[in-house]
Amino acid sequence: MSNSPFQSKTYTDIRDELRDQIINGIVKIINEEFTATGVGPYTLTLGSIDGATLVLVEVNRVWGVKDESFKEFAEIVDYTVDLDNAQITFESAKDPDADTNFYVDYKYDQGFKTGLTDLSEGSVLSVVTSSVARQLADNYSSLEEVLAAAQIDYSLGDDLDELVKILGVTRNAASKATGDATFYRDSTSGEQNINAGTKIGTVGSVGNPVVLFETTTQVTFRDGFSYVRAPIQAATGYEGKKGNVRAGTQLLNSSVLLLQVR
Repeated sequence: MSNSPFQSKTYTDIRDELRDQIINGIVKIINEEFTATGVGPYTLTLGSIDGATLVLVEVNRVWGVKDESFKEFAEIVDYTVDLDNAQITFESAKDPDADTNFYVDYKYDQGFKTGLTDLSEGSVLSVVTSSVARQLADNYSSLEEVLAAAQIDYSLGDDLDELVKILGVTRNAASKATGDATFYRDSTSGEQNINAGTKIGTVGSVGNPVVLFETTTQVTFRDGFSYVRAPIQAATGYEGKKGNVRAGTQLLNSSVLLLQVR
């Protein structure tokens, strides 16, 4: 989601990060928190491992609040990185709003390797990292759904109904689609009534279920005419978008053929 500090992760990304840490000793830190007090420098923690020399590898993401809005800061444009001293420094006037929190994602080398390298199918390393990554990816997906449900721009269905209740807003009930339909008959002689409530429907197919409509007033084929226009609306049970069809849709009735919807 745009303009959101939350970043979901794919199964592949998580799996590769786990393997990078186990095989190469590269650790990824997410959301180390700082309080903005100016341009800096700000020193990253890197963690603490007895007897290990920890080395900053790269800064992946810096985000926080600028001018009272969420902002993801860009390296070089907004800040620079000092790998030797594990520090970031903001450019003049590019630092986060004073006394707000900002966050840094980065990678560091923990200074030693486990010696595990076998990623062949069925190996312990392959199975463990794949299993853990799958579970974590599912968790990220669930968190993304929860976050979407809490935002008006992304919330849908029942989640949206519950969300807007906070503002005292309720959803309008679905209404029936309305329009005009032209009925045709083979003969032109005599008068013939089309009663109010006459059911007509689309030609159903796989993936396109039948949609039913009904006439709202009685209309009559006049003697000498093979067509008559009647007002229609979606039948009960087809309120809202379920009762929407394109203009010109062919509809059928047991005794007459409707060729045009306006």
